[in-house]
Amino acid sequence: MCVEAYIAGLFDGEGCVTVTRRIGGTRGVAYQLVVVFGMNDREGLDVVCSRFGGNVLGPNPKGTYTWAASGVNALAFLKVVRPHVRVKRQQVDVALGFTVGQRGRLVDLEERESIWRVLKGLRAKAILAPCTS
Repeated sequence: MCVEAYIAGLFDGEGCVTVTRRIGGTRGVAYQLVVVFGMNDREGLDVVCSRFGGNVLGPNPKGTYTWAASGVNALAFLKVVRPHVRVKRQQVDVALGFTVGQRGRLVDLEERESIWRVLKGLRAKAILAPCTS
């Protein structure tokens, strides 16, 4: 089995792609692309971390480990798993439009706000949608 397909399957079932938004500080509004997923078995997350960077945290009190990556690491992850993702394909496609900024380089805040809103709506729809069989 292809490692990328395995990782995409883990992400499809247990993952989240989001853009975080922080308001305040000297820079006003700040946006960051983030990919996260958790499992009770750390081994799979260590594979993801070794391939894409980020961090593995945990276990939490429930015994769950979490892998998280942001910025260029999150973008690289999404580009690689995109061909294999099924459930979160629309979210991944939207997130791939996020421009990862570099220090000192201007970014389009309206574009980032738009992507933040779309992803927020897609996650809410996925959570609230009834199961169908």
